[in-house]
Amino acid sequence: MPAHFIVRYTLGNINIYVDPFNEGRILNREDCIEFLRTAGYDFREEYLEPVLSGQILERMLRNLIVVYDKLKEKKQVEHLLQYIDILNSNA
Repeated sequence: MPAHFIVRYTLGNINIYVDPFNEGRILNREDCIEFLRTAGYDFREEYLEPVLSGQILERMLRNLIVVYDKLKEKKQVEHLLQYIDILNSNA
C-alpha cells in the first residue's frame, strides 16, 4: 500500500493482512481500505496485490534515502541510489 507496508497471508480463499508497524495488528480488506482513505488515498485493488522481493527492497532503500536526505547525508543518499540502480539493472 502507498505510505504503509503490510503483509498478506493467504489461507485458501481468505486473505489476512498484518500490520508489522502497529504491533502486528490483524487487518481485513475493509480495514486496509479505511486506512488508505484516512491517509488520503483512493483505494485501488493493486494496493493489496503481492509484490516481488526486489520491489520491497527498493521501497526500503527509498525510505532510507528520505531519512538520509533529511539529515543532509548526501554521500549516503548517493550510495543508496547506486544500490537501486544495481537492483533495477538486474530486473
